[in-house]
Amino acid sequence: ITSPILRKILEADSKAKKIVLLVQKEVAQRLAADKGDHSILSLATQAYGSVKLGPLVARTEFSPPPKVDSQVIMIEPYAKPLADESTIGFLKKGFKMPRKKLSSNLAGFNGYSKNSIEDLLDGIGLNKNARPADLGLEDWQKLEKTLHKR
Repeated sequence: ITSPILRKILEADSKAKKIVLLVQKEVAQRLAADKGDHSILSLATQAYGSVKLGPLVARTEFSPPPKVDSQVIMIEPYAKPLADESTIGFLKKGFKMPRKKLSSNLAGFNGYSKNSIEDLLDGIGLNKNARPADLGLEDWQKLEKTLHKR
């Protein structure tokens, strides 16, 4: 439920100055994640705004209590997103099988083989054995730009 709501808010024509939501704790922490624990949702959210974690809200604060704890997230949207729809589409390709190596997921993209993707990752300073969650938004943009150059 979080993904479609966030997308609608972030892509709305009239931009909010600050977005404050209460979401499942694990979702909140993933939205604010640095390298190593990203998802398409976290990267797309971070492309649209700065994400900060707020206070935790224990499940015991609700009646009836849910099975999970919650956390407040605060998003301050950028005047212009850091990534366009092309980059978001590229993220989807890279995350098609999130637990596999990125080189496997991107094999065939623009005619690149798995080995050439690994060489390219190594050449731009990224781990050739990286998984999609290991890369931050800037890494994805650098990779996309490099793959489109050749």
